[in-house]
Parts: sequence; structure tokens; C-alpha cells
Amino acid sequence: MTARYVCLIAGGALHYLDTVAGTYKPVGGGFLKGQVYDFLNFNDILYIANGEDKVKAFDGVSLRDAGIDAVGSAPGVALKAAPNAGALIGTYRYKVAFRNSRNLVTGLPSPTTDPVATSTESDAYATGTVTVTRNSDSVVGAGTAFTSNSHENGIFSIDGTEATYRIDSVNTTTVFHMDRPYEGITGSAKTYKIRGGKVSLSAIPVSTDTQVTSRRIYRTDGADPDRFYYLTDISNNTATTYNDNISDDSLGAVAQVADDAGDLIFANARPPRLGFLESYKGRAFGAGDKDAPTKLYYSEITDPEAWGPATFNFVDFDEGDGDEITGLAALPNMLLVLKRDSVHALMGDAPANFVRRRLVSDAGCVSNNSIVQVGRLLIWMGEDNVFSFDGSAISPLASHIAATLRALNTSRQKFIHGVHYQRRRQVWFTCSDGSATTNNLVLVMHYDMSGSGGDPVWTKFDLRAASLAEVEEGDDNTVIYHGDYFGHLCKDDVLYNDGVGSTGTVSACANTATASTLRDNDAAFPTAGDGLKGVLVRILSGVGSGQERTIDSNTASTLSVTANWTTNPNNTSWFAVGPIRAYAATPKTDFGSIVDHKRTYWHHLEVSRESSAGA
Repeated sequence: MTARYVCLIAGGALHYLDTVAGTYKPVGGGFLKGQVYDFLNFNDILYIANGEDKVKAFDGVSLRDAGIDAVGSAPGVALKAAPNAGALIGTYRYKVAFRNSRNLVTGLPSPTTDPVATSTESDAYATGTVTVTRNSDSVVGAGTAFTSNSHENGIFSIDGTEATYRIDSVNTTTVFHMDRPYEGITGSAKTYKIRGGKVSLSAIPVSTDTQVTSRRIYRTDGADPDRFYYLTDISNNTATTYNDNISDDSLGAVAQVADDAGDLIFANARPPRLGFLESYKGRAFGAGDKDAPTKLYYSEITDPEAWGPATFNFVDFDEGDGDEITGLAALPNMLLVLKRDSVHALMGDAPANFVRRRLVSDAGCVSNNSIVQVGRLLIWMGEDNVFSFDGSAISPLASHIAATLRALNTSRQKFIHGVHYQRRRQVWFTCSDGSATTNNLVLVMHYDMSGSGGDPVWTKFDLRAASLAEVEEGDDNTVIYHGDYFGHLCKDDVLYNDGVGSTGTVSACANTATASTLRDNDAAFPTAGDGLKGVLVRILSGVGSGQERTIDSNTASTLSVTANWTTNPNNTSWFAVGPIRAYAATPKTDFGSIVDHKRTYWHHLEVSRESSAGA
């Protein structure tokens, strides 16, 4: 059974969480902190982009850079020293590339070597004559001087015939054996040729990239100087020499692809520093390169670690208006390319028939992570509305809460994160309100409930969530996870009160209180372990209403708080332990916060019904 994990980044390091076992494991670091991350699962490898770091790849075991750097220098080449007879006839050129054999990833190759010429017609050995016998592998010479050093492994042929044979062994100066029986007509005093040589490669580059486990060598076929074939793999990252004696007929497949002009190129460039990723028609697509913000890049077919030549495969959506690409989303018949002030589509299934199309000019996207798929709909956050697209029309969904959207912190729009909560039939967006420096509220769209003007009902609650994800747990139940700003991964919508559990008193009217306590004579507060230590208690109504304190310790009926009440509660004071006025709670996994932050912030739910006139 395939293992399934929740992957997350905290403190510049990747972790994965086993939601069934409730355990997590740190994988690796190297990420620049404070970035917006995007994830793409392609061929069971998780690719991670943030626009600053190199795109990373995680295969469930190790984290590495996606793709491999090009080799900077060509190896040396020369005719092999004696014994030097071999299978190569012609002029040859070589390239070498670094390779990760475990993940089957190869980088762009080196520059081409200088040409090296082996035996040709003019310098073939042809002294004396020979006798050949049909169905025999022996050749007997007259006036010949065969030697092992000069002729063993060379290519033998009778003048006037096309068949060639490799010399397997030299017995004497007048007798040698071929690699197979002679297939022609028996004859004597035949003129002949022995050609061919071997090529030595030296100073083969080695890589400092720890993922590189081998080098791949490419070679021309002795005739076409521009067409390279697979030659062999050196199965380590240490050897710096190789002797080539592979005939043209034994070369592997052509290693290049044809570009738009029909020229042969290598297309193994590692991805640019992309900000976000998407898959469409068997390719990986990416955008968000800060040095080229209008370019849509794409990989080779089925290979998300090969992005064309050194200049990359791309389609430029630059229209001279400075509007950069802010998001990507795939539908069956198009790739949606969202910009801040407009929406476009890439049509077609291959580079030869890719077509750009502008769909609309007034419904852009502020954050790639705000894009959510709900069935056949794509939904995303714009500057002053939330939009949906069904493949043909773009529709606004939040006109009646425009005032709330306008009050969001525009400088932090790129941090808006959306998620589809299927079980509740909702879409959540975590946002920054006003001048907030973190995401401090969640807007919830109830897409199966109609509100003002036919738009969906929207609610909101206070929650400091840096990111959101819907996770399918072991029982096939989906829940919402959020990451906070204190190194915690929190599970939402599992209890009605934060940190309390499903048993014990969670809300009641107090009997008595002191400056630092609150007592309910009939309560049954949980006392196992640390009890309610670290949980919040809030006065909901009556004397002291609105006060909130952290519980330091408790008995079954009395709560002691860490800081004195400003106004002591009394027997009119209704309280709640771990109060959440929404169906959201936050059991957490701690990912190494330096802050002793036991619970997340109090959650509050309110129904927003702003009128169209007020908007």
C-alpha cells in the first residue's frame, strides 16, 4: 500500500506528518524562510516552489533540488594508445551529463568535445591478401603481418563487399579469427581492409551535487556531427576516464529532440526558480519567476525535471501592461493563466499548437494559493471580489461583502490561502485584515447556501493561519489543517472547544471567583495530567464579560488563571473553557517553535450580511 503523508514547511525545513499514527518526521531544510510555497505532486514526487529557492523534489525518502545542473566543461578526447584497434570508423564527438540514477534524472550535457578521427579508407591496413572460407571464422593471410596490438578488435572487410566483421583474436601474423563465421563466398587472394580504432575520454567532469550518482555519455555516429546518441553510463561520480569501443550500430537512441525550427537540441534544463506549479496535458507548467514574471514555463512531456534547453521552454504572456502572472490552474481543455488584473487561457495539448487567449480583463487573481477547485469550478480571490470559472464564464461570488474584502491588507494579498472543505461544502480563505502583519481571519464561503443577491453565504472567524489544507485521514474523513505562526500544525473542526475534549464542563455560570480563580460548584473539569493548563477561559456574559485568561492549573471545580482578572467575575458570570464560537478547534503538532505556545488564538464566528448598497 502506498504511504500517504501531509507535507509541510516550517522554519525553512520540510516535514511530513503521518496523520494516522500522529507522528511527524523532519526531512530537510535549505528553504528561505518567510516565503509563499506551492506544491505539485507529479509521478508520485512532490515538487516544491517558492520563487526564491531552486524548485525542490521530495520522493518520500529524500529532499533534493529538482533537475540537475549542466556540465560546464567538455572531457578530453584522443585516440586510444595501443592496443588501439577498435570498432570506431569515422570522426566522433562526445558530450557528458550528470545523472541521478535513483530518480532517473539527467541534466543538460557538457559542451561538445573536439572531434577525434579513427581509421578511414585512406589509412586502413591492407598488406598482402587473405583467404576466406564460407561458414568459417578463420582468415588466413599471405604476405600479412597481423598483430594483436594493432588489429585485434579492428573491423575486417573484403574489398567489394559491404559485410564487416570484428577481429576477435589474432593467432599469428597470418591468421586471425572473426567474431562470427564468414557469410560470403569462399575465395583466396582476396584484397581486404582492417580499419577502426578506440577513443579515450579523459578529465570527465564529476559533480559536487550529492544527488548525482553517475555520468551519461553521448556520442555522434561518425557521420553526422550534430546528432548525438546515448553511448553509455559511468555508474559512479568518481571515475574520470573511459575507453570507447562501441560501434555505430550498437549506439542507443537519439538523445535530442527537435525544437520549433527543426534543430536538434538537448532539453534537460532544470526548472527556473518558479513561484508556483501546475500539471496539464502530461507536462509540468510553472510561473512566478521574479526575473520574468510574465513567462509561462513548461517541461518536456512526462518529465517535470526537464524544462527544455538552457533558455527554457516558455510562452510569454507579456502584453506591455506590466501585469504579471499570479496563478495557474488546470481544466480538462485549458490551462488557466491568471494575472493580477486579467485572466487568460493556454489552449492546445503540445507546444506546436499552444494558443494564448485572453478571457477577461477585470477579474484577476491576487494569490496562486487562493485558487481552489470545487467540482468543475475554479474559485479564487481577486482584489475586490471572489470569482469562479466553469470553463466558459467567470462569475463574482462575493459582491455583497465587498466592504470586508476592501478592508483586507493589500500588501499581504499574496499570502491569502484557500482550501475546499468538501465535508462542510465550504471554501475557506485565510487573510490579513487591515494593517495585520499575519493572516488573522478566515473568510468562509458556504457554496450551497444562497445569501444576498443570490451570492453564497459568507461567514468569518478569527484565526491566525499561515496556510490551509484539506487532509483525508485514515478513515477517509476529510478535515482542515492549518499552520500557525508558532511552528504548530493544527487540526480544525474536530471539537467544539479548544483543548478541552468532548467530556467535562465547557460552559456554565460561575458561583464564586477571586482575583485569580473562578469556581463552579457543579463543574467536572478534567484534571488528568496537566488538566486544563494552557487552555483559555473567557467570560461570555455578566460581570467581567469579555475577559479572557489562560488557565494555570485547575481542580474539578476551580480554575486558577495566570493573570488576575481586571474585574472579578461573580455568580452572574457565564464562562466558557476553550471557547470557540464556530465549529473549529485546534489539536496541534509542534514543529519546534521556540515559543511556548500551547493553544492557538480564540476563534470567533460571525455571519456577514453586508448589503449591496453598503458595498
